[in-house]
Amino acid sequence: MDLASEILDEALRGRDAFGPLPSDLQGQSVRWAQEHGIQQVYRQLRRWFGPATPVQIERQRQSGGIVVGPQRPDLQFPNPARRGRQTHIEVDTDRRRMQRHINARVPGMRSVYLLVDPLTGALVEKRIYPAGGQPQIRRARPGRGLTLTRRDVFDAYDA
Repeated sequence: MDLASEILDEALRGRDAFGPLPSDLQGQSVRWAQEHGIQQVYRQLRRWFGPATPVQIERQRQSGGIVVGPQRPDLQFPNPARRGRQTHIEVDTDRRRMQRHINARVPGMRSVYLLVDPLTGALVEKRIYPAGGQPQIRRARPGRGLTLTRRDVFDAYDA
C-alpha cells in the first residue's frame, strides 16, 4: 500500500490524533512522518469544526481571503470557535525548521507549531502562539507522544 492510501485508510478509520505511523512505515521517510501529522490535524479539524470549514493545505498565508505573507503554512483555516479568526498550523520533524517557522510568524495571528518524531510520527512537542498572548509549550515525556485536543491547541490560550 502506498503512503497516500495508508494515510487515507487511517483517516477513514478515525484514529485519535497523532497515533504513530503504521509500523511498516516507521523509519522509512521523514516526509511520511510529516505528512502523517498534517493529515491527522486535517482530520481532527474536520471532526471538530465540521466538513464545511475551509481548511487550506500548503497555501500562501491568508487572513479574510487576503494574502498576508509569502509563507505557506501546512494548514490554515478560519476557526469557527474563534469567530472565524485565522489559525495557522505548521507540522515539522526538525526542531531547527520549526524554529525558522516560529521566527517568520505573524504576531497578530494565532499560530500552532507541532513537532513530530521523524521515525514514528508521534507528536513530541506543541507550541501555541495566541494572537497577542504568551506562547504555551507542551513537550512529551520520553517514550510517550502528546495528543492534539480542540481545547488545548485551538482555543484555550487566547488573550
